[in-house]
Amino acid sequence: MKTITIPPDAHNFLQGARNTGYTLNTALADIIDNSLSSGATVIDIHANIDCIAIIDNGSGMDESTLLEAMRVGSKDPLAKRDSDDLGRFGLGLNMASISMCDKTTVVTKTCTSEETLTLDLEHIKSNKNGWEYLKLDKASIPFADQLPQQGTLVLWEKLVGLQLPPIDEKTLYEKQYNEMINDAKEHIGLVYHRFINGSDGVNKCAIRLNHDPIKPFDPFISEQSIRHPPEPERFGPDKDITFQAFTLPHPSKVNKEDWEKFGMKTGYMNNQGLYVYRANRLIIWGNWFRLSPRKELTKLCRIKVDLPNTLESDQRWKITVDKSEAKLPPAFREKLSDLLDNLTGLSKSLLQKGAGAKLRSEASMPLWVTQQTPSGTKKFSVNLEHPMIANFLDNNDPIQLVKFIENNMPMQDIYAYLADSPPTTDTEKEDEQSDLQQTLDTMFSYWEPSNKDIESLSIELRAVPSLARNWDQVERLLKEKYQR
Repeated sequence: MKTITIPPDAHNFLQGARNTGYTLNTALADIIDNSLSSGATVIDIHANIDCIAIIDNGSGMDESTLLEAMRVGSKDPLAKRDSDDLGRFGLGLNMASISMCDKTTVVTKTCTSEETLTLDLEHIKSNKNGWEYLKLDKASIPFADQLPQQGTLVLWEKLVGLQLPPIDEKTLYEKQYNEMINDAKEHIGLVYHRFINGSDGVNKCAIRLNHDPIKPFDPFISEQSIRHPPEPERFGPDKDITFQAFTLPHPSKVNKEDWEKFGMKTGYMNNQGLYVYRANRLIIWGNWFRLSPRKELTKLCRIKVDLPNTLESDQRWKITVDKSEAKLPPAFREKLSDLLDNLTGLSKSLLQKGAGAKLRSEASMPLWVTQQTPSGTKKFSVNLEHPMIANFLDNNDPIQLVKFIENNMPMQDIYAYLADSPPTTDTEKEDEQSDLQQTLDTMFSYWEPSNKDIESLSIELRAVPSLARNWDQVERLLKEKYQR
């Protein structure tokens, strides 16, 4: 049997491989993973318009290790890994780097050696010599002089992957760049909060961005949330998956600033669900994995899941190269499905007890009106000039009754009921049929064709929910009354 070797074209392969879905956040995270796996206790990220440098004080690499690290697909993804090794595919350094830049340089030091190696995509394109790397003089490499006695520098230059506007559009460029850097800080603080805190038995590691210490963000607000079960529960054939639900504090229990912070950028609705960790590094969060839709009453529930760092687990969960996606294994899905009502029940209970409701109308004469109080809150009041209310007042003058009703509306009950199980339109129509004619007769009596045309009257009638839900019938009665 004859064989033939067809090596991939280096330029074409690298250009295609850079479009693998990495963002600055996930690319930085892959480099940080390598630093943590090397035992780093300090990681410094320096970012400016020309380059991004990631420097750690880990164990560093000798020449042979560096050559393997810079080789695309350097590790066998099927091989056994150490429990604290955050990699799997041997692609992170290269894929993360080329997704961000055209030129990647690594400078690394051990106790006995110092090595440099550069992957320059422009050099590969122009020289046509295949997978040809460069060994540059350390003196010409930015930030190389800041490398500690032992550790590694990863330098990204020619930052085409950031996709920023042209640098001559200074204001827009700086705005987007600063937003990107601030977002990276928040991402790192969340993903590596255990490492930055030194919690959950993890060795502590300080991470700084442009000399600013990145603050850890615990998504479970552990000191203020309710845990259930009180201790993590174990699952799986080897009992190597742990999970535990946290119910975040109700908004009445925290100040406005903390409430907004706990909700993160996209809010509580988008951040409820599972938070999946592998080797203490958060990989997926705010995802129900189709176990349940996002609901208003479950928005305080976040479930912590810790996975073992094994090949079998990675294969079951189908974790992607950039560690940003996974799938729930059938056995674990079934387990959580059975427990879901119990795990989310406390969130529902808290929000049902402390719920609120919002009422709004754009009509000129709404049934309810809102007023701003001196303290800045909103007050909901019955509109005494509304035709239905005016009719009662003219005949019986029950002002105290109306005031009592508006001050004692069951807002919390309405909110909780509608958030959990809104009534169907058919049921609402059925209950309202008997009152419809009386409502219309009263409304009609306040408008005559001489001072209110049918189009204007329609706007006012549509502002009454019971009439809007039965609009076909209302429209027919309008035509009978005013267009015959």
